[in-house]
Amino acid sequence: MFNNYTKKGFLLLMTVLGSQFAEAQELLHYWHFNTLPSGTITAAVASDFSITGSGSITYNGTGAGYLDRVSPGDILNAQTPEGAGFGLRPRNPSNTRDMLIAFPTTGHDEIVMKFATTKTNQGATTQNYSYSLDGGATFTNAGLPVASYNPVTDVYNLVTLDFSNITGASNNPNFVVKISFGGATAAGDSGNNRFDNITVSSGQDEEPVASSIAFQSNFVVVNENAGTLSLVLTLVNPTEGSVNLVVKGAPFSTADANDFTLATQPLVFTAASGTTHTITIPIIDDTLEEQHAEYFVLSLENPVGMTIEGEPMATIYIKDNDRMAPVPTQEIQLDYVMSFDPSGTSSSTCEIVVHDPATQRLFTTSAVAGFLDIIDFSDPSQPAIVSSIDMNSYGGVTSVAVKDGVVAVASPNANQHLNGSVVFFDTDGEFLSQVAVGALPDNISFTPDGTKVLTANEG
Repeated sequence: MFNNYTKKGFLLLMTVLGSQFAEAQELLHYWHFNTLPSGTITAAVASDFSITGSGSITYNGTGAGYLDRVSPGDILNAQTPEGAGFGLRPRNPSNTRDMLIAFPTTGHDEIVMKFATTKTNQGATTQNYSYSLDGGATFTNAGLPVASYNPVTDVYNLVTLDFSNITGASNNPNFVVKISFGGATAAGDSGNNRFDNITVSSGQDEEPVASSIAFQSNFVVVNENAGTLSLVLTLVNPTEGSVNLVVKGAPFSTADANDFTLATQPLVFTAASGTTHTITIPIIDDTLEEQHAEYFVLSLENPVGMTIEGEPMATIYIKDNDRMAPVPTQEIQLDYVMSFDPSGTSSSTCEIVVHDPATQRLFTTSAVAGFLDIIDFSDPSQPAIVSSIDMNSYGGVTSVAVKDGVVAVASPNANQHLNGSVVFFDTDGEFLSQVAVGALPDNISFTPDGTKVLTANEG
């Protein structure tokens, strides 16, 4: 079984559990990560709670990837009383490492593992799942209903891996789950996947689950000239019950009665109610030039005979259509002159270009080749290489700036989570000095008076 529930984000679908029997579970192991130390984590991460032995997490493999904590974590799948706290962050490059989650299932069966997960923009785009019955000697995904998942950027989702039909997963002191990382960005030098609230449970006797209700989406965008918005609530196995739909005023909302028509109201359901309930909200198309998007917030409150599942609030953005784009003046026209390849062999890139008006020279960076190129730009129709500086001996190059005859180059450390440096040259490319800065320095610039250099550091 694989469940993917989004706690917050675009097009949120909150399923609703009705008055039917579902399987309750006993918590065997739990990692909430709220006591993780700062800095790089090299030791195995022990489970924060266990009733049979102890679980551990390691990040095995090669390369510069490593584990550390991330703040904040998330409350998705948190077990009372733990809050968001910290999460666990396996950093890139992650395609040469595997996250191994080992836990005994001794004396228990019908094993189910759940965790909240997301990724950063440059994090690995795919998580691949497998398991081992022999303590990690061999792995397989045989019998898994799903063997991979694509995490959503900056939005935690709940992944459920059901091992209840896996022969050997029950009553096993040497059970291990492996999460491998893949996709185009897994081999990158930055980015990461993130995990929080990993639980391992075993099946128990069946017990009833209360009926519940939820917004189908907690983030909706509607054009001001749409006329109406159809807001959908989802129910499963509805029973006799009610809930208040509350229109939240300021400071929750910036839109008001001049922008939409809806009042706080009770919603009443019976056993004959459908599994969806639609509310039609008139949207008022005014002629005022307003901020780019006004919004109002709705809340489900005071449930009777049912529970509210997931986020109790929904935000509706109204996109204003009265602000017109400026008409171009055509005062500036650009004419193509030529292209220039600093390497002369199409073997480099040209990411950052800065111009020194005093010498009429360009200073360009190539992260692929690791070079700083100095180009004579006195005749834009015939640029020429003055000098090329190999920055690889310094650690590489990410950014460049020039002012008052001084060229400043941001250079990362070969071990990119360690401190990098700024290397100074004159406009002829002669070395002046080198100063240590933070990890992965980038976006370098001089202050207006030319006495200081600023870098944007990561890590």
